[in-house]
Amino acid sequence: QFHFLQNMLGLVENDQQLDGYVFWWIGLSDQATEGEFLWPVAGPAEFTAWDVEYDEPYPDPDHVANCVEMQSAEFFSLLWMTYYCDDTDSLYPVCQLPAA
Repeated sequence: QFHFLQNMLGLVENDQQLDGYVFWWIGLSDQATEGEFLWPVAGPAEFTAWDVEYDEPYPDPDHVANCVEMQSAEFFSLLWMTYYCDDTDSLYPVCQLPAA
């Protein structure tokens, strides 16, 4: 599924000429407890794709960077980074809701 998502979002990025300056909101956060990343519906993350070159998830002793975004599919392979939840510049949602 991750490779499918990477290919599809790469096509969207190319089609929209986003030039790598795009971040994808995935809904994961550690807002409740620092370092405990949870999905809004499904609970703890069983799969992660942190950008370890940037030491993600970045240590956050002040508990301010609580949300998770995927970086550009085209340039950063959708690797995950934490960010300030109210910083939505170039942030686009990618969501999957549970089946009813």
